Amino acid sequence: MRAIGPARRDETAPPVVPLPYEPRIACERLRRRELLGPESCPPPAFAAQDRSGFGEARRSGRCAAAKAASSAERGHAARRRHAGAGQDRNPRFPREPRRDHRVQFAFPVEYHIKQYDLEQGALEIQYIEEFFGEFPRKKTAAEIVRRLSGRAHLILLATAPLPDDPGTVLPVSFKVAHEIKVPETEAKLVDLMHRLHDHVQFAGRRVLYTWIGGTRRDWRGQGFFRALTEQQELWAIAQGFDEIVVKTKNKFYDMRGTLDHLRFEVAKYERHRTDNAESKVYLSKKLGAEMISTHRSAKTVVQMPV
Repeated sequence: MRAIGPARRDETAPPVVPLPYEPRIACERLRRRELLGPESCPPPAFAAQDRSGFGEARRSGRCAAAKAASSAERGHAARRRHAGAGQDRNPRFPREPRRDHRVQFAFPVEYHIKQYDLEQGALEIQYIEEFFGEFPRKKTAAEIVRRLSGRAHLILLATAPLPDDPGTVLPVSFKVAHEIKVPETEAKLVDLMHRLHDHVQFAGRRVLYTWIGGTRRDWRGQGFFRALTEQQELWAIAQGFDEIVVKTKNKFYDMRGTLDHLRFEVAKYERHRTDNAESKVYLSKKLGAEMISTHRSAKTVVQMPV
């Protein structure tokens, strides 16, 4: 006599948990197809898999999941802003590796950049750095003012609307750069010049150092850091700088990739004794008016009043 037990077809399938922003993107694609027709709208990412004849069923399932998860999506956004993502999964199911849920744009983006003077810019940088958990120590406004006072500098912030609330605009990316003087009196800059002595010529040239910068996690991969870097290059060329130098760590792959696309060259690599991810990477780029033609980001730049 056979043992009585649950048949394989009776097993309960695990619930489908839509990723944040996936329902909104799916519905936007559906609305565009209804308004513009199938030929005017690029096909969704899963269109290539619809040859089996079940494409319509899958698309209907996605739209149903989008409607059912609209409230969950808003909860995800609120939790990310205040407590971080991935804290409320069902304990019955194993936790998946954390993914970066990034804001995706379905149309060409014009980046909105603000250029700040020293005092106001220092306060803005102190505020935005609070959103970067990977920074071991946040810069204070007083520290920023002390470093930048008495030398040419540039403070840039890019802003973007919240996906769930387009009327709310937030700073999402920033970049702070300043000149390196010869001779230099700042201890950390003296050390930087010593480490790059055989790789970058400082004497008789104007060198701009990219001191701090970054993009908030949910907006990474959308071109904000590239737009800021291109604007920095425009400013540096207009100010008569000859070269830009930046220091980063091996683990910041997105930043390194952007700098690589912008033709920054590795000047020096300092390997960490125990953890290669913590190794320091020094990059530089010689400036020239001809490189402006290689810029591709559409930007609106506003000089903020004092």
